[in-house]
Amino acid sequence: MSEIEIYKNKYKLLLPELPERSRRLVVAADAKSRGHGGVMFVHKTSGISRVTITKGIKELEDGVTLPEERSRQPGGGRKKITETDPTLENDLLDLVEDSSQGDPESLLKWTNKSLRTLSKELEKKNHTVSHTKAGHILKANDYHLQSNKKSKEGTDHPDRDEQFQYISAQAA
Repeated sequence: MSEIEIYKNKYKLLLPELPERSRRLVVAADAKSRGHGGVMFVHKTSGISRVTITKGIKELEDGVTLPEERSRQPGGGRKKITETDPTLENDLLDLVEDSSQGDPESLLKWTNKSLRTLSKELEKKNHTVSHTKAGHILKANDYHLQSNKKSKEGTDHPDRDEQFQYISAQAA
């Protein structure tokens, strides 16, 4: 068995079991121990980016330690989409405002537009957002989705108004 196959097997067995930072440090230690060309060798055998391996080597050399139960430095990781795209939330709320239903003074707000429709409309306004994330933003703003099982609203049930007043009172 060649050296490349040995390392590929090692990484195939070991890396999926490790958290992000441990994976980075294991491949960094291997790359550092190989000397010149080690980063490229480990990159080819593990599939981990050269930038990640180099970052791991720097962490090993600097002796970087993390607080308990953390795999990244505080503030690390992906930023919230509402931080990277500050106008997204307002544009989304503007889109659902015309389709909002319920008492405007009530705590209950809902829209009958689908999340996928909202996501497509946001794309037209140069926002890249998934339908799932659009739902998270709406939920954070106390919106609920209303399924369109009935094509018309009206007095189908004699207690219909009483039901909505009860729900609104419970929410308040």
